[in-house]
Amino acid sequence: MTGSPVTILLIEDNPGDVRLLRETLAEGNCTWISLTHVSSLRAGMDRLAMGGIDGVLLDLALPDSEGLDTLSKVQKRAADLPIIVLTGLDDQALAEKAVREGAQDYLLKCQLAGDLLCRSIRYAIERKRADKALREMEKRARTQEKLASLGQVATGIAHEIRNPLSGLNIYLSMLEKIAVEGTGLDVATRDAVAAIVAQLQSASGKIESVIGRVMDFTKPHPLKLTAVDVNPAVEEAFALSKTFLSKKRVRVTTMLDVELPRVLADLRMLEQVLLNLVTNAAQAMEKSQERREIQICSFREGNAVVISVADSGPGVPVEFRDKIFEPFFTTRSDGSGIGLSICHRIVSDHRGTLTVGTSALGGAEFRIVLPAHGGAAPE
Repeated sequence: MTGSPVTILLIEDNPGDVRLLRETLAEGNCTWISLTHVSSLRAGMDRLAMGGIDGVLLDLALPDSEGLDTLSKVQKRAADLPIIVLTGLDDQALAEKAVREGAQDYLLKCQLAGDLLCRSIRYAIERKRADKALREMEKRARTQEKLASLGQVATGIAHEIRNPLSGLNIYLSMLEKIAVEGTGLDVATRDAVAAIVAQLQSASGKIESVIGRVMDFTKPHPLKLTAVDVNPAVEEAFALSKTFLSKKRVRVTTMLDVELPRVLADLRMLEQVLLNLVTNAAQAMEKSQERREIQICSFREGNAVVISVADSGPGVPVEFRDKIFEPFFTTRSDGSGIGLSICHRIVSDHRGTLTVGTSALGGAEFRIVLPAHGGAAPE
């Protein structure tokens, strides 16, 4: 941890305390800490929305917010970030309660020392990362248990559905043949029957597609990992979706770093993930009467490669961001809730992470983070 640069957001309205904190960090030789300061909760929330923050030093008594409500609001905006509460001696009981409510630590302003402040920040970040890793492991274990049970159930259900579905398709083919031959039918009736048959066949195809997707989801797919540049996967996904995006009147821009390090990846599987993310973004903007824009970027971030898919749609509500990658969770009336789960599993199999946040375009931003070839898994 020491030596790894971090950016800490200080939300404090007292200029004297801000100066004291800066001096304390300098005394502690905390050169690995970059301090960003705002003086109100609203400004802090805006800065957190921009990203790039590794931890928060928070005064609970701000001009626009008081007490534990301040902590609660920051936690909702930055659930994965460690928060250290700054307090005066007369607020120590409140600070201790804040720790019970989820703050990583609290510091008395009157007792600040350089080594104490640096150590508290370092340990808070490490604890939060450890907690996040543990939650992720527990979540993966629960998902694996669900998948094991789901696989058994899905196989049985697929068999029970496919048998009558096959019979239905046979009868539809016969009915289609009768309609085409048109024996004893006028043209209008023949056309009406043909249209109905086409709709039934389309519905049957969708049922078969859902069955296939469920079966694919429950079966592990071994990856063919090679050291590759991720940009071709981005370009291929864009090429495959170009016609679809054009029909949806979606404008797409790409900003790809041509000097990215290679990653160990299965390009075909990455294409599948990106195609799904781009399609989802376009569907999310279907009801928008304003601009419909998707921005796909690739860039390096530390020892990792990041691919982001951002859109100008309605975004993903904060309360859904932990659930959206769970199997069968969906906010669309016509969605199956499988696509994003498959994407999450594929990225996890690459030792990477897939997260969702707010994009600069105002909608959702999905980020794929993959370790550079030879590097550690991203945190």
